[in-house]
Amino acid sequence: MKTVLRCAGTGALALAIACGGSLAAAGKTMIHTQTLDFALDRTIPLHVTVGDLEIRDLRITRDDRRLFDQVLPPRGGQSRFSWLQYAVFVENPADVSWNLGVRIRLLDRAGAIIDEFEFRERVWRGRAKKVDLRRITLNYVIPLIDKVEITLTADR
Repeated sequence: MKTVLRCAGTGALALAIACGGSLAAAGKTMIHTQTLDFALDRTIPLHVTVGDLEIRDLRITRDDRRLFDQVLPPRGGQSRFSWLQYAVFVENPADVSWNLGVRIRLLDRAGAIIDEFEFRERVWRGRAKKVDLRRITLNYVIPLIDKVEITLTADR
């Protein structure tokens, strides 16, 4: 498991302030990157804090509804495509609202990027919520996914 924590500022002083927690109070962007094993229809625990946001876990699920009921799919329909939902469960115990940005990279065994996408949402003060995105994926690609690299960005 690879974990990187960095801030939008530069230099060792900015990193020292980030580790002390006062950087979040200054309204700077906080970034956390982690590489995890891919798990479909299971919870992937994260247990990290980015800014004041506490991110519990990531869950990737296959949406089993018929594609035709959601959108007219490209040729091949359900035999070729599936909807995958990516959900990050987050709590904001702070007395201010934060924006959470999520970038997901799906990697194969060699570390090559299969797919990459981003989504973001505002997490209001004192609230817990699910920040999620549904995305269409080719069925033959799903067994090739080995790792998930998730980058979480928090700013105000």
